[in-house]
Amino acid sequence: MSATHPGLLAAVGLASATAAVWTPRLADHLTRTPHAVNTAVGGPWRRSLTAAGVAGLTGTVLVWRLPTTPVPAACLLAAWLLFLQAGLLLTIADLETRRLPTSAIAATAAAASVLLLIGAAAGHDPGPILAALTGAALVGGTYLALAVLTPAGPGMGDVRLAALTGGLAAATGWNTLLLTAMLPYLLGLPSAIVQYRRGGGNRHIPFGPFLAAGAVTAVIITG
Repeated sequence: MSATHPGLLAAVGLASATAAVWTPRLADHLTRTPHAVNTAVGGPWRRSLTAAGVAGLTGTVLVWRLPTTPVPAACLLAAWLLFLQAGLLLTIADLETRRLPTSAIAATAAAASVLLLIGAAAGHDPGPILAALTGAALVGGTYLALAVLTPAGPGMGDVRLAALTGGLAAATGWNTLLLTAMLPYLLGLPSAIVQYRRGGGNRHIPFGPFLAAGAVTAVIITG
């Protein structure tokens, strides 16, 4: 946990909330969903306010839990704050359309990679980059195997998002990677049980929200 100035906490929380106000509309654009459609999260204003509230609170907690200095740590924090916004976008998209836009995942991965490279260059340490590549391969490869080998396995959007979360988590630490791999299933278990008891056991459960929430929860826990 870092000793963070209250002003920085407030600034990041406000910036995260402000950025997230537009997240639902961007999700609609990427999934080609009419803005009036609100099947999962509520009406336009409610969706924006919900996203802003979640992003503001979570962004503040991330800055409180993660180091802000030196430069490599600041770059890693920036990558997680970026992932927070992307995770909200992907959550809305998956809940409403059962899709995880490849363009959003690819753009987030590219931007996070740049931040990690800047941090590695500033710290003269390639370790986080190598860890990120390893984590992405391990988690993404596992999900790819599940997608190929199991009929009701994850979709390719889940595979891509899993690789992204694995890379960021491993760059943060191996304990974070372990929790990132476990938490999506623990978070998704109640939904699976409820759906099964309602007789919808064969319906696809959007797993993207649990992947995103699991990764962010993991980094908050491990700090």
